[in-house]
Amino acid sequence: MIFIPLVALAVLLVATLLRGWGVKRQSGKSAWAFTSATGMQRTAGACFALAFLPLGFGTVEIALGLGPQDWRLLFGAALSLSGCIIAIFAQIHLGNAWRVGVREGDTALFVESGLYRYSRNPIFVGMFVMAFGIALAASIWWVWVGMILLIASTSAQVRIEERHLENAFGGNYARFKARTPRWIGFPNDPPTQNRR
Repeated sequence: MIFIPLVALAVLLVATLLRGWGVKRQSGKSAWAFTSATGMQRTAGACFALAFLPLGFGTVEIALGLGPQDWRLLFGAALSLSGCIIAIFAQIHLGNAWRVGVREGDTALFVESGLYRYSRNPIFVGMFVMAFGIALAASIWWVWVGMILLIASTSAQVRIEERHLENAFGGNYARFKARTPRWIGFPNDPPTQNRR
């Protein structure tokens, strides 16, 4: 049980690296758009990466048995594993559209099916669930700070991505955005118009 958060985080990291390599191999374009980011996207990307330091150290604390050995460990481990699975499944489902960050001229498509029917950002939702599980299982204040930093930086990045997708896809993305929650929920069916 104590190793689940560490393993979940490590598996997500490896899956993300492999996914980036797979996108590069299939599309010929690097999936690591953060490497050329500037301004707010660079700041959000740096804070996002920084957030994983306390989360990673938190998983080590848990694995060493230094966290609570009660319901928080059980529930936190389950959330860590669930979040990892959600994030990896969402990465795979996104296919060659998967990127870490955005850059000009890099908008092949956006996905509207599968988990993307219930969330415009299921990868991040999975990461939030995993981070909450790690913070709960560790129950250390600085791990909670890492989780909050992850959520804040991701929220800033999502707004950048939404503007990018609106510019690239116009009305199609606007309709997707109107019917699909940013984080999680049930899709809003577009209203039907009365014809006379």
